[in-house]
Amino acid sequence: MAPLLVAAVPEAPAHLPEAGGLGIAWEEAELLPRRFGQGATVLLDAEATRAAVLAALPTHPYVHFSCHGGPALHLHDGELRLSDLLSLDLSRAHLAVLSTCETAYLGTAFHMLGYRHVVAALWPVRDESSLILGACVSENPWGPANAIHDAARWLREKNPHDPTAWVPYVHIGA
Repeated sequence: MAPLLVAAVPEAPAHLPEAGGLGIAWEEAELLPRRFGQGATVLLDAEATRAAVLAALPTHPYVHFSCHGGPALHLHDGELRLSDLLSLDLSRAHLAVLSTCETAYLGTAFHMLGYRHVVAALWPVRDESSLILGACVSENPWGPANAIHDAARWLREKNPHDPTAWVPYVHIGA
């Protein structure tokens, strides 16, 4: 069993036709399993369905979502909402990275449902910033608050006059 689950939806899902594609999701699906170094299950594009993600969450202590977000995560075949997570046994949960826009509300729910650490975004995020954040957190999944700090410092040095590149991410948890 792989400890890391990556759910990545690079193409705009049919239920969200106005959204553009997320080329960064391809990169995250390729990069994160290599950087994590402990094995991974990757659900990419059409494989990233609600049923597949819900079945995989209880057996993967670490999860990384790369898709459109908001009050729900937009998977290939529909929205993954808080109500979908309520019946899951998340006793093995450790870290959820919601590398998606505007997921702080949902991130709080992930934390209250069992994830000790959650990384989420307060508002829309940039593709480049998401990739840097994901790489930093995958290298240090036991210290995600420090990883976010390191990513934000690096992004701030690169974009000192543009806080939208380095401010949106928050750590929720212990």
